[in-house]
Order: sequence, then C-alpha cells, then structure tokens
Amino acid sequence: MRTTGIRCAHLMTLENGSTQTLRDGYVEFQGSRITKVGPWNNRFRPNRLLHLDHHVVLPGLINTHAHLAM
Repeated sequence: MRTTGIRCAHLMTLENGSTQTLRDGYVEFQGSRITKVGPWNNRFRPNRLLHLDHHVVLPGLINTHAHLAM
C-alpha cells in the first residue's frame, strides 16, 4: 500500500492525558490509517511527502465543531 508522509514545523501529540510538542515532526499514513508519529528522520521514504514548513499538525484530531442550533 502507498504511504503519505507529512513533515511539519511542529507536531502536537496527546498520550496518556499529557501533550507533547515536537519541532520538525513527521506523520505517516497508509490509506486512512496513521502508521508513524514522531520526529522527522531522513531515513523515512514515503511514496508521497508533503512539506508543511509553517504548520502545526495534530494527528488523529477529529474536529467535531458543528452549528447544530442554526
């Protein structure tokens, strides 16, 4: 299966109730499944690499923001 990687300026994670922010972070996907999360490493070789040099990435965040009352 093809992989897509995202290299970002900052990566915010939540594990066991505590947040962590990494500089120069990396997230990798296979289809819709997250397979890697952590600091960037030059050995990563996804099929497609997106460079988000000025962005913060929050892997796994589902934005449930909705305007139900409207």
